[in-house]
Amino acid sequence: LPTSYGMMICYDAKTGEKYWEKDFGTPTYASPILVGDNVYQLDKKGIMHVFKADKSYVSVSESPLGEGSVCTPAFAAGKILIRGDKHLYCISN
Repeated sequence: LPTSYGMMICYDAKTGEKYWEKDFGTPTYASPILVGDNVYQLDKKGIMHVFKADKSYVSVSESPLGEGSVCTPAFAAGKILIRGDKHLYCISN
């Protein structure tokens, strides 16, 4: 569960037990996206936080886009589409 002030909090959906919280230090307006075992969260500064969907916080990567964004990325056909403040990006292998 992301907050607009930059905190990501993970709860058990059935019991409400809080597993962990992580302060990214930057507000986020985008929704988190689950792809496989990883959660992708884009913050307002344009940093893509990738972490494991698990009971403890495990960072996979943090990648800067190079500009801010308040939009939720789209995943399709092996590509990530991201609307930044000034540009539209398509990232693939």
